[in-house]
Amino acid sequence: MQRQHGRGKLRLALVLGASTVAALGIGYGGFSAWQVTTENDGNAFTTGAVHHINTVGATVCDDSSVLPATVCGVIYSTASGAYQKPGDSLTGTVTINIPASSTLSSTMTLGPAAATPYTNNPVTSTLCGSLLLQVTDGEGGATAGNVYGGAAGASLSAFTTPVSIKTSGGSATWVIGNSDAFTFKVTYPNVVTGNPAVEMGSTCTAKFLFTQSS
Repeated sequence: MQRQHGRGKLRLALVLGASTVAALGIGYGGFSAWQVTTENDGNAFTTGAVHHINTVGATVCDDSSVLPATVCGVIYSTASGAYQKPGDSLTGTVTINIPASSTLSSTMTLGPAAATPYTNNPVTSTLCGSLLLQVTDGEGGATAGNVYGGAAGASLSAFTTPVSIKTSGGSATWVIGNSDAFTFKVTYPNVVTGNPAVEMGSTCTAKFLFTQSS
């Protein structure tokens, strides 16, 4: 009986000791009250931007003013009250430059705009197919039609795939301060390949798109 009573006291002491440790918040893994930390602040992910300015004559068109697309100046057009005939040509120039707001290096293409970039009016006309387009850039030593059409020009309505365009220095990569001028020449050849009977008194309208990517 004495031995069992002694064991009961021992169990009671162990229970009381465990309760005291728990109450004091002392863990069995250690008794340290110190803690230190380090923190890494200022982590950030910042995106850049691509912008270009399209200038035709006095019409300056900044793509950043209206997104995703801005309709800019007319490159060429028959003067009001005037009319073209076989052998006539119209020309116009677009200047593209990269402003300081364009913080990323980029590439540029020139191509037809929209799903139906060329429209004959009346629709029975074949004028867009007969007109010859020639696009030449402002690189030093550039040959006529080096962007599209070659020396003789090529069918306007056949210009259906965008082509890469370069800076005036001949680089395919555009950065802040780069620019180039693109001269468009549209000619109605003396030898009409379409149907002259349906091309008289008609109009061909065209839409071109400069696209900047990064």
